[in-house]
Amino acid sequence: MADCITTIQPAHPLTGLVDRIRAANARVRTRRQEREGLRQLLELDDHALRDIGVTRGDVAYAARLPASENPSRALCKLSKRGDQW
Repeated sequence: MADCITTIQPAHPLTGLVDRIRAANARVRTRRQEREGLRQLLELDDHALRDIGVTRGDVAYAARLPASENPSRALCKLSKRGDQW
Protein backbone atom coordinates (compact mmCIF):
# COMPACT_ATOMS: atom_id res chain seq x y z
CA MET A 1 0.00 0.00 0.00
CA ALA A 2 1.50 3.33 -1.07
CA ASP A 3 1.76 6.10 1.48
CA CYS A 4 -0.12 9.22 0.61
CA ILE A 5 2.19 12.21 0.77
CA THR A 6 0.56 15.55 1.27
CA THR A 7 2.47 18.63 0.34
CA ILE A 8 1.47 22.12 1.27
CA GLN A 9 2.23 24.71 -1.31
CA PRO A 10 3.48 27.99 0.11
CA ALA A 11 1.40 31.05 -0.61
CA HIS A 12 2.35 32.90 -3.72
CA PRO A 13 4.83 35.66 -2.82
CA LEU A 14 2.57 38.34 -4.28
CA THR A 15 -0.42 37.33 -2.16
CA GLY A 16 0.63 39.55 0.74
CA LEU A 17 1.27 42.46 -1.60
CA VAL A 18 -2.12 42.08 -3.24
CA ASP A 19 -3.79 41.99 0.19
CA ARG A 20 -1.99 45.18 1.24
CA ILE A 21 -3.01 46.93 -1.99
CA ARG A 22 -6.65 45.90 -1.46
CA ALA A 23 -6.57 47.18 2.11
CA ALA A 24 -5.04 50.48 0.99
CA ASN A 25 -7.72 50.86 -1.70
CA ALA A 26 -10.43 50.20 0.90
CA ARG A 27 -8.95 52.91 3.15
CA VAL A 28 -8.86 55.38 0.25
CA ARG A 29 -12.51 54.61 -0.60
CA THR A 30 -13.52 55.10 3.03
CA ARG A 31 -11.69 58.43 3.28
CA ARG A 32 -13.27 59.58 0.02
CA GLN A 33 -16.74 58.74 1.38
CA GLU A 34 -15.96 60.58 4.61
CA ARG A 35 -14.88 63.68 2.65
CA GLU A 36 -18.07 63.51 0.60
CA GLY A 37 -20.02 63.40 3.87
CA LEU A 38 -18.23 66.55 5.00
CA ARG A 39 -19.23 68.30 1.77
CA GLN A 40 -22.82 67.31 2.41
CA LEU A 41 -22.64 68.64 5.96
CA LEU A 42 -21.38 71.99 4.66
CA GLU A 43 -24.53 72.22 2.55
CA LEU A 44 -26.69 72.20 5.71
CA ASP A 45 -27.71 75.46 7.33
CA ASP A 46 -26.25 76.50 10.69
CA HIS A 47 -29.40 75.50 12.57
CA ALA A 48 -29.27 71.94 11.21
CA LEU A 49 -25.57 71.68 12.04
CA ARG A 50 -26.28 72.89 15.58
CA ASP A 51 -29.00 70.22 15.88
CA ILE A 52 -26.43 67.51 15.22
CA GLY A 53 -23.95 69.09 17.60
CA VAL A 54 -21.36 70.64 15.31
CA THR A 55 -20.64 74.05 13.88
CA ARG A 56 -19.67 75.05 10.37
CA GLY A 57 -16.20 75.74 11.75
CA ASP A 58 -16.01 72.19 13.14
CA VAL A 59 -16.83 70.75 9.73
CA ALA A 60 -14.33 73.05 8.01
CA TYR A 61 -11.66 71.99 10.52
CA ALA A 62 -12.36 68.30 9.88
CA ALA A 63 -12.22 68.90 6.12
CA ARG A 64 -8.72 70.39 6.45
CA LEU A 65 -7.30 67.41 8.32
CA PRO A 66 -4.65 65.40 6.48
CA ALA A 67 -5.84 62.32 4.62
CA SER A 68 -4.19 60.13 7.26
CA GLU A 69 -6.62 61.39 9.93
CA ASN A 70 -10.25 60.38 10.26
CA PRO A 71 -12.50 63.46 9.88
CA SER A 72 -15.53 61.59 11.22
CA ARG A 73 -13.68 60.79 14.43
CA ALA A 74 -12.60 64.43 14.75
CA LEU A 75 -16.19 65.64 14.32
CA CYS A 76 -17.38 63.15 16.90
CA LYS A 77 -14.86 64.49 19.43
CA LEU A 78 -15.84 68.07 18.61
CA SER A 79 -19.55 67.31 19.01
CA LYS A 80 -18.92 65.71 22.42
CA ARG A 81 -17.08 68.86 23.43
CA GLY A 82 -20.41 70.69 23.12
CA ASP A 83 -22.06 68.18 25.48
CA GLN A 84 -19.85 69.47 28.29
CA TRP A 85 -21.31 72.99 28.23
